[in-house]
Amino acid sequence: MELNRPLRLLSLDGGGIRGISELVILEEIMHRVSQELNVPAPLPADYFDMIGGTSTGGLIALLLGRLRLSVSEAINTYRALAKQVFSEKNSTGKDGTFKASNLERAIKETIELKLGEGHADDKMIMTDNMSENCKTFVCAVTAMHINGQPTLFRTWLAKKNPEYNCTIWEAARATSAAPTFFERIYIGDEGMEEEFIDGGLGCNNPVRYLVKEAANEFGPNRKVSCIVSIGTGKPMVSGFKAPGIFQRAIPLALVDVLKKMATDSQAEASRMEDRFRNCPRLYHRLNVEHGLQMVSLEEWAKLGEVRTHTKTYLKDDTVSQGIDVIVDALVGRSLEAFPLDQLDGAVATPVNTHSYFLYPSHQVTHYVIRKDLVETIHNHFQSRQDNSSTAITVLHGMGGCGKTQVALEYCRQGQNHKWFSAIFWFDASSPTSMAQSFADAAHKLSKPNFDIVDAKGNIQFVRNAIETSNIYWLLVFDNFDDPKAFDGEDIKEYFPRGGHASLLFTTRDAGVTDMGKSIDLTLMSDQEALDLMLKRSQVERSDANMQEGANIVKRLGYHALAIDQAGAYIKAGNLDLCLYMEHYTERKEKVLREIPDLWDYKRRLNIDSEVMTRLTVFTTWELSVQLITGTPTAQKDKIHLLTLAAFLDSKEVSDDLFACYGSENIDWLVSCVTDGAWDKYEAQGILKELRKLSLLQNLHIGKNETTFSLHPLIQDWAKLRVKTDDRQIFVLEAILLLSTFLKNDKNDMTLGQKQALLAHLEVVLRHENKYGTFQDNFEDIRLRDAAFYFEEFLNSQGQYNLSKQMTEHLLQWSKKFLGNEHPYTLQNMSILGTALRNQGNFEEAEQINRQALKLQEKVLGKEHPDTLHSLNNVGTALGNQGKSEEAEQIHRQILQLREKVLGKEHPDTLYSLNNVGVALANQGKSEEAISFQQQAVQLAKKVLGREHPTTIIIMDNLTKASENSKQTSPIPVDMNESGPDIATLSHYTGNKMVYYNPPHQPLSQQAVHYSGQILRRSSPYLAISPSHSHNPPPIPNPPLHKTTTAARPNTTAIPALPTTLPPALGFGVGCAVPFPPPPDPPPPAPAPPVAALDTAVNTAAEQGVTGASVRVTTSGAAGVEDGQVEHVIVDSARAVSWRAIRWVSWVVLGFVHEGWDVEGGGTREESGEDDELHSYGLVVWLV
Repeated sequence: MELNRPLRLLSLDGGGIRGISELVILEEIMHRVSQELNVPAPLPADYFDMIGGTSTGGLIALLLGRLRLSVSEAINTYRALAKQVFSEKNSTGKDGTFKASNLERAIKETIELKLGEGHADDKMIMTDNMSENCKTFVCAVTAMHINGQPTLFRTWLAKKNPEYNCTIWEAARATSAAPTFFERIYIGDEGMEEEFIDGGLGCNNPVRYLVKEAANEFGPNRKVSCIVSIGTGKPMVSGFKAPGIFQRAIPLALVDVLKKMATDSQAEASRMEDRFRNCPRLYHRLNVEHGLQMVSLEEWAKLGEVRTHTKTYLKDDTVSQGIDVIVDALVGRSLEAFPLDQLDGAVATPVNTHSYFLYPSHQVTHYVIRKDLVETIHNHFQSRQDNSSTAITVLHGMGGCGKTQVALEYCRQGQNHKWFSAIFWFDASSPTSMAQSFADAAHKLSKPNFDIVDAKGNIQFVRNAIETSNIYWLLVFDNFDDPKAFDGEDIKEYFPRGGHASLLFTTRDAGVTDMGKSIDLTLMSDQEALDLMLKRSQVERSDANMQEGANIVKRLGYHALAIDQAGAYIKAGNLDLCLYMEHYTERKEKVLREIPDLWDYKRRLNIDSEVMTRLTVFTTWELSVQLITGTPTAQKDKIHLLTLAAFLDSKEVSDDLFACYGSENIDWLVSCVTDGAWDKYEAQGILKELRKLSLLQNLHIGKNETTFSLHPLIQDWAKLRVKTDDRQIFVLEAILLLSTFLKNDKNDMTLGQKQALLAHLEVVLRHENKYGTFQDNFEDIRLRDAAFYFEEFLNSQGQYNLSKQMTEHLLQWSKKFLGNEHPYTLQNMSILGTALRNQGNFEEAEQINRQALKLQEKVLGKEHPDTLHSLNNVGTALGNQGKSEEAEQIHRQILQLREKVLGKEHPDTLYSLNNVGVALANQGKSEEAISFQQQAVQLAKKVLGREHPTTIIIMDNLTKASENSKQTSPIPVDMNESGPDIATLSHYTGNKMVYYNPPHQPLSQQAVHYSGQILRRSSPYLAISPSHSHNPPPIPNPPLHKTTTAARPNTTAIPALPTTLPPALGFGVGCAVPFPPPPDPPPPAPAPPVAALDTAVNTAAEQGVTGASVRVTTSGAAGVEDGQVEHVIVDSARAVSWRAIRWVSWVVLGFVHEGWDVEGGGTREESGEDDELHSYGLVVWLV
């Protein structure tokens, strides 16, 4: 137990079998604790520091505190005890209606069941450290002193007046020895025993003794946060009769006491309520009001009835709210705590002769309480109340995120819950507004000779009033956005000295956060944002609206003001939620500016203005722009940099982009130039100021790179504040920014930089399509270069649609300015053919490449490398269409020409050898294919080395060709066990070589074994980007069939994978590491095969599909389902070496078969390693 944590105390009344009601109430309390902390079956002994009980409450106290049972265990035990004890009566003439021996035996059995056999006679005082967790006592009364104080049997050794350390069962018998029910019990050392009867006779409600015991044991200065007193319902007053003539004689005075027991508990509860009235949220009395009056102490058969009435009682809103307060204390969110010395006796009323509350009374109409924020603020202030220094909390965030509304909510709760005796609200936007606020406060405090223009006098008076009072204050400084407006005056001059006040600031200036505890309010939680959207738009809370609402608030960046505006727009237009995003996309500026006539968000835009302007997301951020400092040139540069960043991807922008462009264009942002060179520290200074004003969402200044991000709405606003005609200028600048970076750093980019750059390119090219930047600036040579660099980079990253778009720009440019037969035009034409083939458009690719080939033969000659390259592309396109005979003839022709022009050991000649072999193998001419592949393997080892990816692929082709041959055993292939070096893996074969993948061909154990080795050795290196400038197109696809796939609801259509693939296979983008296999997925709907292997993943990436699963079943069908993660999640296809992916994908698709263990040696069934394939082959993940 934490030494300084406020205590939690539990008192349990007596009341016979109605005690089950106490356990049902505790069951609800501990259930809520379990939900709050995500803890199964929490024990009351771990959450209450002391439990005291009487009679049946004493039994329950022992079960929960001494035996440490859970509530559910205690309920089961209590039910069994009740049945065992009250089901058999004594014969007439015995002392007590029921057998005390049954009670004793039942208690002992319970003790042994929990503590173990042989522990039935364990003592009350605990000898281990468990007594430190929860101290427990029960009350009993000596028969000789029934009107005196009860005797307390404790589980700890009391510091003063300790009682006899009896056994647990003796304490249970003593506290429950109700006269007329059980015979009394004698407890004590031999010859000194005392006679005890039910403790309920002296204190049926033991809460008073609970507080006293806590003060004695924990010390008078220890604070307590909650006292829970649980009753057993309101019984009938006439529930006791005088003893019969055959029962043991009982004093008549005792009979009178028995009759008073029924009213004693409630009277004691009322006294406690009055006693603790000045300690809010401390004392909680839970007692079923109705339904238990007719249940007498021994009617164990009515336990179910008691439980039902108690459950009904717990559903009352007031009761439920009280339990919430109790749970807050139990889980450590207690907002109040009071010293025990105030509770042990009359609690003094705090000095609070005057209360002053001066803050705006009106919150926004549709405010959604942000409970966690209010609790965080209060917990900080509560923890500092004993500190002599002032407690300060700063609510920080971008304009419109809800800072003022959260501060208002805290003021309202602070007044309602009496956390503060005075609350003053100051407008801290300027010295003038501050002076007015302090004048209002001085007037509220009845300053003598009050003069509104005496600013200094009013400030001093208010400060003195706070410092000399004996009450606790809250001072709110709202909209402290511009500290420089105070002309060097320290804001602390407005603070009172000492610890009499808590200070709450709202600001969009990040520098203010250093003053105290900072809380960032920029984003609402998902649920808060959705609640605000649905509440403001007043739409039905249907499942469809909940989903649409979640999409809207996500797009609006969980920004409070924007969500409120959106809800108002939807309501005003009577729109379905599903139509809002269409409106937002098509008329964004109007949607973001439009507000209803009745609008709660208002503010003075100028210091001297009396007019309150209605705020939109646009106006609130314009206020931040007004705070940008510096000369007019410096201010212009800062706004320009922010605006340019808005035309890029907002999630991560690197200052390297600006540094690269600025270094080549010194006159671009002159504020960032020092001595004729780009100054990164000046640029960082601009970013720091923009972040300080909350115009940047995040800013990270690292050792080698500075990155920042924009809130999506800030990005929209920054673009929309630019005139329509000027937006194309920013798009052009963004294009040149990225192309300059690619030109200078494309070979040195990290994986993270590639991912970020690809995201920027996607955004910029979307803008280019919208504003026609390439088309309108066609003659700008810089854009020609940009298209070249973009095409090269996009192609290397597998972004074939965008790459094709850039190639078309280049082809259009070269035709216009160089002519249709210029070598550069013909080269672009050939590249366009490759792009089409990469998209799976094989027939169109063949036609384009034949056109290029015809012109190149005319212009360059039949033996020129460019001509041979186009001829190779034609052959590959034919192979892709399944025209293997034609492909063979062309590849033979290329082989002869390359041997003649380049020599037999040139890499291009090697590729042609392989391509001839693959074309032969695809026709079933295995013997011939083996001959060519053997030559290719030997040449590849000699020219490239055995670890080169090209060598491995050719070895793979040879292995499979040998499997298809009539030979009795495969051709042995030497697979070196060492991994390929990084340098060689950086070079890929490009589009010069094809890969053999025989359809529906069972694979040998050797093929699968080699496949596992290839994938295992290669996976650590495949994320390495090429270190050279040449980026040839990817390895082409094998022959596949072309088809389409229909779109599903809420998904982007992704083509199916080919039917030749093994079942249960997926591939995507991630990290190549072993992971446990997923469960077998349900079979997806059938879909036709697809044109290209990686089209599915590529399409998903290019169209922005995330969280999509690509999978294949035994029928070859594939599908995309949101949230599916059984095989692969296509989170992003950015910045991946697609040549590497295609290479490994085909290795796996060629080798891995469902029945084989990748690691080698037999089938999975034989090896006993189920789903071993998942570690290496069936799921290909590459960073």
